[in-house]
Amino acid sequence: GGYPIYYGNPVESIIYFKTRINQVNANESECITCGNVNPEQIFNIIESKVLDENGNQTKSRRISPKEWNEFYHEKIGSTLAGADSGRHEIKNTFKKPGVLKQFKVFTLRDVLSKLSNKQYLFINLLEAPLLACILAFLIKYYKNGQDYTLAGNKNMPAYLFMCVIVALFIGLTVSAEEIIRDRKILKRESFLNLSKGSYLFSKILILFFVSAIQTITFVLIGNYILEIQGMYLDYWMVLFTTSCCANMLGLRRYREI
Repeated sequence: GGYPIYYGNPVESIIYFKTRINQVNANESECITCGNVNPEQIFNIIESKVLDENGNQTKSRRISPKEWNEFYHEKIGSTLAGADSGRHEIKNTFKKPGVLKQFKVFTLRDVLSKLSNKQYLFINLLEAPLLACILAFLIKYYKNGQDYTLAGNKNMPAYLFMCVIVALFIGLTVSAEEIIRDRKILKRESFLNLSKGSYLFSKILILFFVSAIQTITFVLIGNYILEIQGMYLDYWMVLFTTSCCANMLGLRRYREI
């Protein structure tokens, strides 16, 4: 479904594209100093962007794919018409999968990627228990003496506040790095016009699952150290929903890509 824009000697293509945009030294395809050919020049020329009034690049291309195709037919396509007259047109066999199929593929790919990343698993599974231990020990023994009782612990309001801050912190860190890590993949797959909703919902499902595990371990360890009985579900629901909100805030970076 794309547009042909060049046919011929690969080295001469650099001269062809340079000439089309009136670039300086358009007749030079090789480096004058070292004699090497840089093929990235072709892609830089094809994808060059329009500059705004401040000199910043916009998202619009200087020359659209259709215009490149018109140049191709003007200079190259006419010479190939006779040679290609006996050939059949190549049909596009690519078929974009449905939304549910894309959601399944995105989810499976992300899960396998996380399971193979030992550093990711170690940091995210150890982060919540470690913070729970540090925070609970400080709250339990700071100005409470050796005869500890939950009713006499004056640090509980501060503990609840810090629990919410921790849930926000781990929720944001987990979700923010997702989009950063997938930046190159998203750029490569943008040409396929895949469903953004399927991608985002797969991320949301996985991030909510990770946040659920993190908050469960945090509540179990924190409540055990502080001797809080019978409120595991209540604490977990508050911290889990807070972490989920942080996940959604982190995923807003998807709009910037």
